[in-house]
Amino acid sequence: MERGYRLSEEDRLRRDVIGAIMCRDTILHSDFDKRCEAGFAQQFRHELERLQPLAQDGLVRCLEDRLEITQLGRLFLRAIAMVFDAYLPPPDAKSRPRYSLVV
Repeated sequence: MERGYRLSEEDRLRRDVIGAIMCRDTILHSDFDKRCEAGFAQQFRHELERLQPLAQDGLVRCLEDRLEITQLGRLFLRAIAMVFDAYLPPPDAKSRPRYSLVV
């Protein structure tokens, strides 16, 4: 008997994006463009918009061809990665979060 969840292609893509954030501190759009129907920047446009406050705080750099985590951002990797998790409610959702606090 096997137990677990069957991952969709989008689940796998998001897993790999989160892994790149956590392990490499950089997401090159070109690394994911072939897996995204409309390209990385278009597929994750909402997530990239949600990263703008973090960019203003100096935690990430959203460049035309990549997303970079800054040295200060390394302290907040979990919060940055959470933006790409499709199963977490957005911060403005009325529902109670189902995950642990970042800090």
